[in-house]
Amino acid sequence: MTTQASTAQAGYIGSPQRTALAERLGGPAGLLGTPGFLRLALSNALSHSFGMRMQGVTIAWVVLELTGSKMWLGIVNGTPAISIVLFSLFAGVLADSRDARRVLATVRAALAATAFIVAVLTFAGQVRVEHLILYALIVMGLSAMDMPMGRTLTLQVVGQARLMNANAMQTMVMNVISIVTPMSIAVVIGLAGSGAAFLLLSAGYALGALLMLKTRVSAPPISRGSNALADLAAGVAYVRTSPKIRGLVTLGFLMPFVGVYFALIPVFAREVLDGGAGSLGLLVGSFSLGSLVGSIRLVTSGPMGGRGRKMISLSLAFGAGMVAFSFSQSLLLSCAISLSMGFLGVYWQNLLTTMVQTESAPEMRGRALSLFTMGFQLASLGWLIGGVTASVLGPELALIIAGGCFAGFSSLVLALNGEARLID
Repeated sequence: MTTQASTAQAGYIGSPQRTALAERLGGPAGLLGTPGFLRLALSNALSHSFGMRMQGVTIAWVVLELTGSKMWLGIVNGTPAISIVLFSLFAGVLADSRDARRVLATVRAALAATAFIVAVLTFAGQVRVEHLILYALIVMGLSAMDMPMGRTLTLQVVGQARLMNANAMQTMVMNVISIVTPMSIAVVIGLAGSGAAFLLLSAGYALGALLMLKTRVSAPPISRGSNALADLAAGVAYVRTSPKIRGLVTLGFLMPFVGVYFALIPVFAREVLDGGAGSLGLLVGSFSLGSLVGSIRLVTSGPMGGRGRKMISLSLAFGAGMVAFSFSQSLLLSCAISLSMGFLGVYWQNLLTTMVQTESAPEMRGRALSLFTMGFQLASLGWLIGGVTASVLGPELALIIAGGCFAGFSSLVLALNGEARLID
């Protein structure tokens, strides 16, 4: 039965607004009915939300507890850039040549095991800064393999026509988890200590691995290259020589400037706003709530035109939000700014990710996504940049500089890569 037929039976003929609403809601319902999509979305949400946001916040809090040093905060969270680069380069080759579902299940099980080990060390009072550095190196290397494969599987499951809605729905699930988790972690740390927070992360990764094992994906035939290094070189050459893809991938490498914002949230919560774990949870939760609202809007929206041009305005607005956050002295105002940045950020991220997925050549998609997600995961460099600049210049000026660089360089990249700017 078509959406229009069901609408007519319900007596909505003659109400264009209600008809349009019913048509919009048909998309999400269809996605949820797609075999394998719901489990894939939940597994990706658990892995990425815990790994990319909650894990960073938990590590940052423990580092501040151990050292009280913004410099160490930057070093611990910035060092993993080394493993991100190494693992990301080969993740795309695996995505284009191996069963991504099996690899993802293995990676997420390994993430659960490493978080559990750190939890044990923390409960025993034996965790040290060098342990956290090693942990971050391992986890971010594994996550570098996780992201491009998760994106590749999404396209295989839903197809190109519904990809933007599918990406937005996954983001929506991620943000539902992220809204609940910051306050949960704040409560857990307050009641049971930091070890319990790592234990919670381990459980999330383990559940993500289990869901991936139970996901059935009808994947296209796998083409196994005979030489991984040659396959890797071919992927890099493809991105370098395609102006459209080159511009989109380059935008992902601006994420370290966004990472400065997330790196300094604990500092603003403790030092600028004179709060504790509760203030930290509210600031992170506000960003997640804004992302949730934005993702709901994207899930229920129709096709979006002028996507390349929209990237410029979104980049400028997000950079301005970072600058505004640096001037706030009120927890309420800071939460409001964080919420608006979450809304803008989810549009920027989903729009950019979908363009990379759909505009890349099918045989090169995994490798293009691996380079793209490498840039996203190098957001951890923002922790290093933020920690160093905040120690020297103060957190407010560090965030102003990062926001200005993000907005300015985004505009420059799109100006120099006209094909990316003109994507409809």
